[in-house]
Amino acid sequence: AYDKAAWKKVQAVREKLAKDSARTSCVFTQIRKAFEAGDFNTASDKFLEMQRLRDELVQCYHDYSQNILD
Repeated sequence: AYDKAAWKKVQAVREKLAKDSARTSCVFTQIRKAFEAGDFNTASDKFLEMQRLRDELVQCYHDYSQNILD
C-alpha cells in the first residue's frame, strides 16, 4: 500500500511537470508558451515552479526508492 501511494505521488508530480491534459497545460508547456508570447515574468515564475516541482520529484522518488527491496 505504501509503495502504491508513494508511486502515485511521483506520477502526480511528473504529470504536473511534463504531461498536458485536455483541461490543463503542464509546467513545461506553460513556460514555452510564456516565452513564445514574450511574457518573461510568467516564464520566470513558471521556471521557479518547475525547479520547486523538480526538487519535490527528486524527494518523492527518493522516498519511494528507499522502500524497495532488491
